[in-house]
Amino acid sequence: MPSRSKTLNLLRTIFAILALAASTANALSELALPIKKPIALRDLCGPDNSQEVEQYDGKLGIAIKSVAAMSGSTVLLEWPGLLEFRERLPGYRLGNLYGRKWCTGTLFGGRYILTAGHCIEHSNGKFEYGVHVPMKRTDDFSYIEPKELAKFLYIRTNYQVDSRGINRKDQHTIRIGRLLESSFRSASGLDYAILSVHDDDLGKINVGSASISTSNVSKGDIIAVIQHPLGGKKKINANSVTRTDGKTIWYDNIDTQLGSSGAAIRNEKGDIVGVHTDAGCEIDEDGNFGNSISAIVKESKFLSNFVAGDDEL
Repeated sequence: MPSRSKTLNLLRTIFAILALAASTANALSELALPIKKPIALRDLCGPDNSQEVEQYDGKLGIAIKSVAAMSGSTVLLEWPGLLEFRERLPGYRLGNLYGRKWCTGTLFGGRYILTAGHCIEHSNGKFEYGVHVPMKRTDDFSYIEPKELAKFLYIRTNYQVDSRGINRKDQHTIRIGRLLESSFRSASGLDYAILSVHDDDLGKINVGSASISTSNVSKGDIIAVIQHPLGGKKKINANSVTRTDGKTIWYDNIDTQLGSSGAAIRNEKGDIVGVHTDAGCEIDEDGNFGNSISAIVKESKFLSNFVAGDDEL
């Protein structure tokens, strides 16, 4: 019969293993973010030289003042916890989407969020990495559609550290009210979504809005991607455009990671010139890339009206 001390040591070992398993599961859930391509396509194009936005040193080609001015409009997209899904979706199998930090988005027009379409559009109830959306407990097992699913999203503002490396205390969690438009797996090949903040949460918005550019970037132009890589604190990476064909912007010198999807591609003034969508840092690839805002505006009825100054949005 084992002694009392051996039994206690055995219990401590078991608890340690369980704690490690739980922390590993939590870490994996943070990484389970939507992507469109196999993980073999790298999104780190060499050593990661991204910087915390409030500790940026100006060495990536964008002025420090410009980064300070543009970074506030970058927001984290995240899903609520299990309890909220359970309360709002009785009669559903809830899947495993809850509690996940998800994508990056950019606030514009005071209440609208521009992000990637694959952050919203699922395929037969699944995102990548085995992430399942809620489905009805009925014979047809129908999944919640993207327009309804988007209403569960939240944005988080100021999810970043300050110049001292301390978490910002003025973070606000704000509900999404509607999915206004999305394009993914469409004939155009564009990948974008436009969301609107919930009417009741407009007063919580404590950051500025980005401007939509009306001109294209060219090869060699300096661009920045302010993002939430791996669902973490806000960072900036910047360099020059490698190539563009008017629809797609490539940058093999700007690092992104899972969770960066949907981040705005910005010019030196901070205006939105595109949306980051894909990883592609391989020998036979042109680097990470995204859709140009000019191509999106051309397809998007909402954005074309917005750029034209339509007050009836």
